[in-house]
Amino acid sequence: ILIQYPFFSPLWDYHISAVMTAMIYLTAYLGYVQPSIFNGLNWSDTLTNGKYKNSGLTLEAGQSLLKNLEITMKEECLYHDPEFSLDKLAKHLKAGKHHVSQVINEHLGMSFFEYVNHLRIKEAMQTLTETTRSDMYIIEVAYAVGFNNKMSFNSAFKKATGMTPTEFRRNHGKSDTEPQQPQEAG
Repeated sequence: ILIQYPFFSPLWDYHISAVMTAMIYLTAYLGYVQPSIFNGLNWSDTLTNGKYKNSGLTLEAGQSLLKNLEITMKEECLYHDPEFSLDKLAKHLKAGKHHVSQVINEHLGMSFFEYVNHLRIKEAMQTLTETTRSDMYIIEVAYAVGFNNKMSFNSAFKKATGMTPTEFRRNHGKSDTEPQQPQEAG
């Protein structure tokens, strides 16, 4: 195609071909000398390692912090606090907020806010399954698990489950119309 234009010289074609050939030989040589070049890279590893390459957190310390984080969140449900923050969590765990963030990002594959919402939605799903509308309104469930308004609760819930809390309760929860078990006089 380039030959058709008057500014192009056939000599250029030879130079371009020579450069391309040299690059192919260079790539082949580097592949022979360093075969790991052709092993490929995992983008998530590259990004994670790059982001935390200067972190002082060792693998063992990270595993320990993760275990402590999971136990604390399960037993103390700190995420019930609507004002819960990474700073508060780090202080509670007696760790640096950057290390806590690193552990959540690397080991759980989500951000701090995604992690908190995940825990809140998981508990909300359980509560909606175990209660009826007359036991607990949806807004009460939202407040109980740490959301401070119905809109953010509905949005996070739908993003996680694909349905609204009302639809979820209708499909998975108890019904207000289910017959109650007769109580024995006693």
